[in-house]
Formats: sequence, C-alpha cells, structure tokens
Amino acid sequence: MHQSRRDGACKKRVPGNFLALCAATRNPMTNMIIYLIGTLFVVAGLAYGASRAGISQVWIITGALVLIGLGLMAGIVKTRQKDPAS
Repeated sequence: MHQSRRDGACKKRVPGNFLALCAATRNPMTNMIIYLIGTLFVVAGLAYGASRAGISQVWIITGALVLIGLGLMAGIVKTRQKDPAS
C-alpha cells in the first residue's frame, strides 16, 4: 500500500484495517508515551504494595522517583531514532 494512503487512512478513520494501518505509521513519540504509561503503572503498583507493607512514604517517593527516572532513560534508549550513516 502506498505511504500517502496509509497516512490518509489514519486521519480520515477509514474502516477496515484502521488499526493495522495506523500501527504501521506510528511515530517514536507515540511509542515513548506508551512506554512511559507502562512505567507509571509499574511504579504505581509497586508504591501501593510498599505502602501496604508499611514502608515509610519518604522511601516510597524516593523509590518511585528513581524508577520513573530509570523508565524515562530506558524509554529514550528504546525509542530513539538511529542517526543516518554519513
């Protein structure tokens, strides 16, 4: 299928293979957002479990910030575009 038809299908909401067409044209920023949402779910689950276990809020917040930072760095590495060869 032609590239311009793929982009048009995502913008016009053509029925049929809409999800497949839009997934093929997904940009790295969308992947980064999905990666960060997943990281936030993991952090929220771990923070909830730590609070139920009786761990101090100071340590929960510290651990959450560290995990969010690691998730952000990992998301950047996973979704970065390769530089073109010179």
